[in-house]
Amino acid sequence: MADNMRENIINVAADKMKRFGIKSISVDDICRELGMSKKTFYVYFENKDELIRQLLRQHESDIEKWLIQKTEGKSVIDLLLSFMSIAMNTQDVRRNPPLSYDLRKYYPQLFDEHIENVHTMTKRFLKDYIQRGVDEGTFRADLDVKKTASIFAYLHHEMLNLSPQITDNYYNQVITHVRYATDIFMRGIISDEGRKRIEEAMKKKRK
Repeated sequence: MADNMRENIINVAADKMKRFGIKSISVDDICRELGMSKKTFYVYFENKDELIRQLLRQHESDIEKWLIQKTEGKSVIDLLLSFMSIAMNTQDVRRNPPLSYDLRKYYPQLFDEHIENVHTMTKRFLKDYIQRGVDEGTFRADLDVKKTASIFAYLHHEMLNLSPQITDNYYNQVITHVRYATDIFMRGIISDEGRKRIEEAMKKKRK
C-alpha cells in the first residue's frame, strides 16, 4: 500500500512537472491533485528535493527498461539502422523538449547526479552493444570495446550538457552533435563486412 502511494505521488509529480516545469510545481499542487494532506506527503518524502531525486531514479530505471525492450532479439544491424533514422529526424528532438533547464538551474546537485547515472548506464549499454557487434562481425575485430564504449558514452554525456534552453539554437546543437557522432560511429568502428550488411539492409528497407 505504501509503495503504491509513493508511486502515485511520483507519477502525478512527473506528469505535472513535464507539463509545467519543475520549479512551478509545489508540494501543495501535488497534494491538491491527489487529495491528500502535506502531512501525508511527508510520510513518503522528506521534502520536494527527495521527491525529485526519486522521480529521476524512476526515470533512469524506465530508460534502462526501454533500452532492454527495444534491443531484445534485434541484431546490431537493426539497431544501427534505427539509430541512424532517429539521428536524421529532427522531429524526434522537438517532440520531447528537455526538462533539464529547471533541474540544472534550481537543483544543480540533482542534475549532476542524474547526468552521471545516465552516463554510467549509457557506458554499460554501449559496452554490451559494441561487444555484440564485434562478435557478429559488424564491428571491427581489433576494437578495444571498453575504450570505444567510454568514448561514445562521453559524446552522449556532452550532448546532455548542451545548453538546456529550448530554442532553435538548442535543437540545432543537439541535431548537429547527434549527426556528427553518428558519422564518427559509422566510419570509425564498423567493419567492411558490416558496411556491406548495412547497405544491403538499407536497400531492402527502400523496396
